[in-house]
Amino acid sequence: MSGAGSETISIGVHVDLPEDSASSLLRPDLSTADVDRLARQVLAAESVPAAEIDIVFCGDERITTLNREWLDSDRVTDVIAFPLSAEATDPAPAEDRTVSPGRSETPPFLLEGEIYVNLEQAVRQAPEYGSGETEEVARLIVHGLLHLLGYTDIGTATEAEAMKQRQEELVRGWKGSVPGGEH
Repeated sequence: MSGAGSETISIGVHVDLPEDSASSLLRPDLSTADVDRLARQVLAAESVPAAEIDIVFCGDERITTLNREWLDSDRVTDVIAFPLSAEATDPAPAEDRTVSPGRSETPPFLLEGEIYVNLEQAVRQAPEYGSGETEEVARLIVHGLLHLLGYTDIGTATEAEAMKQRQEELVRGWKGSVPGGEH
């Protein structure tokens, strides 16, 4: 990143899975380019001018370890987002900044974070949500990005509903931009 004043988006995509599970869980129809495009669409929709985001695809074992070590919850989950932004300064005066419904704050000028997406859980829960595996992975990426942006689903029912609505709106937008339209 060349500095907080630049309008640069950097999306890293990583796989942290045992070799034997990586090939069976990663779907070729969700490429690194697709993940990058999805993340950029979400960030653009949320008016984020600069970001450094790493998206890590992992499995049950890794995400349970992260959940236990950082969130004091010894269980499998589908996605965890870690905001890494320092107290960055937004160049706009506070009165000129807007906060989307469901979001607790304006994102920092430079949004930094890591999102861990549990592919094993995504595969398991896709049928519960009536979506394909690729769409469910996309939904979890969007969910993680929204958390980095200050949305919450563990606060009030109103906040949780606002986050869910925004999440589904962004997933629909992504599906509409993908050749073939459905995943």
